Formats: sequence, C-alpha cells, structure tokens
Amino acid sequence: LLLRRVGTIGGLLATPLITAAGFIWLVSSPGLATLKLVQVARRCVHYAFERPARESLYNVLSAEDKYKSKNAIDTVVYRLSDALSGWGYKGFAAIGEGVSATVAIAASIAWGGLGVFLARRQRALAETRRSEET
Repeated sequence: LLLRRVGTIGGLLATPLITAAGFIWLVSSPGLATLKLVQVARRCVHYAFERPARESLYNVLSAEDKYKSKNAIDTVVYRLSDALSGWGYKGFAAIGEGVSATVAIAASIAWGGLGVFLARRQRALAETRRSEET
C-alpha cells in the first residue's frame, strides 16, 4: 500500500535520501543518540519502501533470469560490500569525519540516481512486454 503511493522511484529513493540527510545531521550534531535515530530511520525506510521497490524490479524478468540474478546479487554483491565496508572503515577513520560524510553523501546521491535509472528501465521493459503481448 505504501509503495503504491510513492511508486517504485520513490521507494528506491527513500533510503538514499534518508542516508544523505542522516550524514548531514551526524556531521552537524554528532553523538550516539543521533546515530541511533539515523540508524532506526534508515532501517525503517529500507524495509518499508526500498526493499519492496527493489524486489518489484524483478517482475519484468523471466523466472530463470530472476533467480539467477537474485542469487548472484545476494551472494557476490552483498558479501563483497560487507568485505569492502570492513576494509573501508579504517580508511574513512583516517581521512576524517567531514571527508567521510562528503563521500557518503555523494555515494547516496549516486545510489539514488541508480535507483531512478533502474525504476525507469523496469517501467520501459514492462511497457515493452505489454505491447508484445497485445
């Protein structure tokens, strides 16, 4: 129901926007309470909007392509991102809070842009599939 209101693009943009806003808030008001609130907000938005929107992107794929791509993403991409985030922690700690936040905000903007691109691509593929069926 929520995803119908905001659409796929809105669902895919929700978490990057909350993440970018959270980093801005953390830089302006650092502290454990701020971090906790940002994490809770980010996780709520992720599970309420982004995850269902991301799952809806697979609707235009064949069953075989869907399961192959989901397995690749769930294993390779997520495990690689876990490893990179573990290694990147020391690097971000070394360059300082301001630069780290700037990089995180830029990454969130790129992430949002990718979400918009994927949602538009999914919509175009769905329209192509519908026109082929008629």
